[in-house]
Amino acid sequence: MTRNTGPSQRVREIVKARDNNRCVVCGKYGENQFHHRQPRKMGGTRRPGINLPSNLLTLCVICHQYAEAHRTTSYRLGLLVREPSIPSGVPVLLLAHGWVLLDDDGLFVPTTPPTEGAA
Repeated sequence: MTRNTGPSQRVREIVKARDNNRCVVCGKYGENQFHHRQPRKMGGTRRPGINLPSNLLTLCVICHQYAEAHRTTSYRLGLLVREPSIPSGVPVLLLAHGWVLLDDDGLFVPTTPPTEGAA
């Protein structure tokens, strides 16, 4: 039996509402996916913060594939977060809002871009 390593329904609703059910990179509506800024890794993980809203983004399939394939750019844009950083403390660039910090209540706070090499 496969164990579920994804976010709860409540967290999914929070992230969808925060991201206006759109890809935060290109703005596409439709069949979008949840992207983990700190990856779950092969087989999933039991780390408690992995499925918190601050670690999740709504991405379309194309942007999700791009984020996974272009990891250096994704780290620079905050789409990916290196361990042991806490995702809520790492800025991410969103199409509709610019640079923001995400929290676990489904809100975001505008912020300045990270300094080069900080992520």
